[in-house]
Amino acid sequence: MPDSFVQWVALIGAVAMPIVFLVEFSKWRSPGSIIGRRLRILRIILIAIMEALFVMILAGGWVALHVSKLTELIYWFVCVLLGLAVIVLATFDLLAVLRGYSSVNRALRGVEKDERK
Repeated sequence: MPDSFVQWVALIGAVAMPIVFLVEFSKWRSPGSIIGRRLRILRIILIAIMEALFVMILAGGWVALHVSKLTELIYWFVCVLLGLAVIVLATFDLLAVLRGYSSVNRALRGVEKDERK
């Protein structure tokens, strides 16, 4: 059972991530989805890294008690790297969504201009 607030947040996140993935996956399968293959792969990787990060944070208390200080330092360093990877991948995801939105917006404006003529 989680001992601290951070571990409770990690437990909730570890349970919520598969639910988020299933909702995301169902939206990909629906007609009218404009998310491309590269963005889908990026989101799958992002969700997998976040799930691993939540599980590692949840297991952090056990690791602190059962391994050496050097191993614990390496463990938390890996957690920090995964957290930074989430930030970088989320930034790429955001940029891809913005690019897709702007291209759809430009296409719609092009259609409106053609209808006015």
